[in-house]
Amino acid sequence: MDSFPGQPVVLVHGLVIQSAQLIPLAEAISEWAPVLIPDLPGFGLSNGLSRPLSAVELAIALAEWMRVVGAAPAHIVAASFGCQVAAELAARFPQRIRTLSMIGPIVDPEARTFTSQAARLISNVSKEPISLWTEDLASGIRAGTRLLTGTVQTILQNRIETKLPRIGSPALVIRGAEDPIAPEPWTRQAAKLLPHAGHLTLAAGAHYVSFSHPLLVAAAVRKFTFPMRNLTWEGK
Repeated sequence: MDSFPGQPVVLVHGLVIQSAQLIPLAEAISEWAPVLIPDLPGFGLSNGLSRPLSAVELAIALAEWMRVVGAAPAHIVAASFGCQVAAELAARFPQRIRTLSMIGPIVDPEARTFTSQAARLISNVSKEPISLWTEDLASGIRAGTRLLTGTVQTILQNRIETKLPRIGSPALVIRGAEDPIAPEPWTRQAAKLLPHAGHLTLAAGAHYVSFSHPLLVAAAVRKFTFPMRNLTWEGK
């Protein structure tokens, strides 16, 4: 299959919330680049798995999907758990990556327990739009309890901080100003672990800032991804 025109942007969603949660961000990015938002295996419309997949397995599946649809190399923009998948992708398949933007990467090494993450998630609930949780609940029902529980276990076991030093692509770590799940000390540490990375705390938003403030996130990704280009593309 022919490659997508220009330099495509591939969005990688987080836990439970499938690609639909990233539609507002995709719409903002589509003004200046071709954008794709796949459902990872087991999430959204890509269901039917008998067991949860690890971040490594999801990264392998994503790399193959990118090859098949002609979307490689691409600019990867990942959110939350999607950052674990994107980190594995960038470390194992560097030829698939142009740049890597990580929004609210998890898990903070200082809070690698179910109790700690649950407390931070609860703290984040009131900071997000109600419409986010409506979509989240629907996605969770579709995914099923077994898949979600197993995926949470793999998330807590995955030490993203050990993968970041192996990523050679230009990278940007982004967080919302009110994000309790990916606090600034951790995101700054993550940026320092990446060989070629910057750090940005946005002026607003919590953990799912890509949903609540998509224009803010898109502007940051645009400035990082195509800093010196005329960003008008003819794909729309």
